[in-house]
Amino acid sequence: MKKITTLVFACMLWACSDPVQLTSTTTNGLSKTEGAATLGLGLGQYEWKEVQLPDPAHYPINDPTANKGFLFANGNAYWFIGSVWEYQYRLNKAAPTEWKLLPNEENLWNAFHGGYQYLFSKGSRFYVGFHDYEEIAPNEERAIYWYDVKTRESGRLADFPGTITEGHNVFAAGEKAYVIGGQRGLLVSNQYWEYDFATNQWTNKGGLPGGARAYGVAHVIDGKVYYGLGYNASILNGQLVKQYKNDWYLLTPGATIAATRADFPGTKRTNGEGFVINSKVYIGWGKSAGGTNLNDFWEFNPANNTWTSKPNCPSAQSGPRNMRAFAIGETGYFIRGCFGSFWTYSNSTTLAVAQ
Repeated sequence: MKKITTLVFACMLWACSDPVQLTSTTTNGLSKTEGAATLGLGLGQYEWKEVQLPDPAHYPINDPTANKGFLFANGNAYWFIGSVWEYQYRLNKAAPTEWKLLPNEENLWNAFHGGYQYLFSKGSRFYVGFHDYEEIAPNEERAIYWYDVKTRESGRLADFPGTITEGHNVFAAGEKAYVIGGQRGLLVSNQYWEYDFATNQWTNKGGLPGGARAYGVAHVIDGKVYYGLGYNASILNGQLVKQYKNDWYLLTPGATIAATRADFPGTKRTNGEGFVINSKVYIGWGKSAGGTNLNDFWEFNPANNTWTSKPNCPSAQSGPRNMRAFAIGETGYFIRGCFGSFWTYSNSTTLAVAQ
């Protein structure tokens, strides 16, 4: 509880690592109908649309040096901008293209010191932890705190007992949360930890099915986890040699065996981004083994275990530190950093219905 009530005055150095928009200016429609529109108003195409940024008078939003972060809770996305994330916006399903500037009294991130990562959400609570600076306090890098956006209550979970890494995947599924993989120094981890919300306990589930992995992708659909990509690594003459992956797994949370799914057909990559819409996973972007920033876009359908190439976001390619993708309801969002490009991916009738 000691960190939860403390206001932020130190500069936050963490950039977004596990969910905005402009008036329509560009459309890139798909070649086939993908699903029913909201409220049963008929079929429509899923398409990319560029949407309007919040009023840049509040902050130099297009400043390439400005820190930007996102967290998700209670069906909303929260966007934090600035060196100490002093400007905070909220986006919700009821107004899917409108970012609303939060008043100071609703400031969410100032409940925490700088250096924490957003980890996952459950209901109206979001969870942060894995502090960047071990020297701030003993075991602080293992601390995980929560904050409830509805009740304004806060608290702390049992400390994470596993390996503190970069490039891990963290997610909640049902009444449990998980930390898998990651990298620390030259070690790529196969850790697989489960947290039980009911008992406030962590359990080591053993080696991660599919082996050690860092900077992979993981998404939850109907309580099951689909994950893969990223890389494993070995040490050769004292150097880290990465083996990039395109494998893809279905894991029932808590199980020690995962089912193999169809391999990802695109370029092998790290830092892939994506979201889930209508029980399908959408993945793209990231960085190739050769260091190229990628801009392709793929749909995985668990129902028939198939991948389908989709039109990419018309925005220019962007490195992992400067972009983010997420979904709220039936709308996906892509945010390209630096000079600020913001897009929706939705059924062509969805936004009209929601507004």
